[in-house]
Amino acid sequence: MIQVKTFILDPKIQYPGIVGQELLENFFIDIEEPSRETELRDIFSGGGNIYACILITQDDKVILNDEVLERVPLYWIIWADLLEDYLAMEDGNDVVSIEPYFSLEKKANDTILLIYSGGVFSFHLPEKEFLLSVLQGGMNFFRKYQGLNPGAIIDHAAEEKINRLIPLAKNL
Repeated sequence: MIQVKTFILDPKIQYPGIVGQELLENFFIDIEEPSRETELRDIFSGGGNIYACILITQDDKVILNDEVLERVPLYWIIWADLLEDYLAMEDGNDVVSIEPYFSLEKKANDTILLIYSGGVFSFHLPEKEFLLSVLQGGMNFFRKYQGLNPGAIIDHAAEEKINRLIPLAKNL
């Protein structure tokens, strides 16, 4: 089972660089953690650049954690664009990428190859499950982000794109 969660970098704590899943909660706040909503609301209302990582696991095996750190909501906009490109691929084109972040390659037997960090990390994943999990993770992010940051001017295009892509991924 693939799970996707968004973690916001806690600006009050000195982030030492990549810490991995076992230390993630020492430096990041799970955006879906109800007990941290006030803290997240304060972070979002403070303005400035807010950084996040996306945790993707498959059966408790880490696929992605804080190896890629980016501003939010830009990080989810990048994923939405990448998945849109992937789902729009035509015959003969089997790789899409958003450099320097991620590449997705369509493989045989309904699998997808996720590559990131310049090829250092690569994972073969079940295509439909991966796409739906990431899209759902994006929807969860945008719902929480808007709820915690009601005064923000939010470009709804990425959220709308994710909503449009979910039925396409379900039809794979």
